[in-house]
Amino acid sequence: GEVMGHMLRGANVGLMFMRQVAMADDYSHVWVSDTIVDNRCFYSARGVMELVPLYLYHQESDGSVVREVNLRAEFLQALGVEALPEEVLAYLYAVLHAPSYRARYAEFLRRDFPRIPLPRDAEQFHALAQLGQELMALHLLRHPGLAHSPVKFPVAGSNTVEKGFPRYEAESVWINKTQYFAGVCEAVWQFQVGGYQVCDKWLKDRRGRTLSNAEVETYRKIVHALGETLRRMEALDEWLV
Repeated sequence: GEVMGHMLRGANVGLMFMRQVAMADDYSHVWVSDTIVDNRCFYSARGVMELVPLYLYHQESDGSVVREVNLRAEFLQALGVEALPEEVLAYLYAVLHAPSYRARYAEFLRRDFPRIPLPRDAEQFHALAQLGQELMALHLLRHPGLAHSPVKFPVAGSNTVEKGFPRYEAESVWINKTQYFAGVCEAVWQFQVGGYQVCDKWLKDRRGRTLSNAEVETYRKIVHALGETLRRMEALDEWLV
């Protein structure tokens, strides 16, 4: 309830992660949200997801609301760089998405909270923070580039996600026997967040429903965002290895 209050009282963004993860596949239990989320939105048999807001909002006795940055002063000092709170969060987010970080600390990430290495210099910090900001914009579906998704939905029809669907074949995601999203590469189709295969689960959760035009556009953006995420993740390792 307290976290929900901080997320609802004013503009905010929160980091989503888990303390312990039962991973059959690679670590993917980190995301970002600008609203409240269900604590079971990540898959794990070892606990529930944590949402930590960047800002804390406190109601004063006179009715005013005071905003406090939810970052420890000791950590900010240890970073050794001048940065806005959003840049610090973006740095954390970038590191947590770096394939080399996930591979190196895979065993640790299974059993404890993720720990973040300090940047070696200001150049590395700002490069990673920039990539982290792009990742967050992609994952919140705010990135301006998402308005021009290359993913197509070319066939008119019922727009219903039918029983037995979605199905993936030849870079297309079929929602029924005649309609499909075209231009979905295998890596994007397999991409996981919180242990769930995003492109598959999003449609499975809507099985039996008719997709609105807005939902069709959202799915096109999601697929595009995941493709752009994979590109950014490759670039992250250039700064970490």
